[in-house]
Amino acid sequence: MLRECDGEARRREEPTPYFVVIRERSARWDWSLPMHRQVEWDAHAAFMDTLEADGFLLAGGPLGEEDRAARVLHVVNAPDRDAVERRLADDPWEPLGLLRTESIEPWTVLLGGFRADARLWRPIRASRSVR
Repeated sequence: MLRECDGEARRREEPTPYFVVIRERSARWDWSLPMHRQVEWDAHAAFMDTLEADGFLLAGGPLGEEDRAARVLHVVNAPDRDAVERRLADDPWEPLGLLRTESIEPWTVLLGGFRADARLWRPIRASRSVR
């Protein structure tokens, strides 16, 4: 439940440094291949792993089926929009034309676990039951 809070107290808080980023698979994406077979996959995967290890990338993945989704969503922890742009510009897939950033929006978290320290946050993995 989200309750109304004291507006003055809210104004005194530091802004939450989270952004939601939408990236789009662009013109050079080879739709006949799965994501992990795209050009420079290993370099892109290592880059994304580093972003996660650094606490910059909190969550991310395709919006829809992994190999059919045209867009990807990332939740990132950064001081401002420019910092997000600078970090993502180093993605090996950017200059190859495989991904382009569609939008970067600040995200004020009111509910959920993202209010906790990002270094402690880990996704919950669904267990698979066999019937």
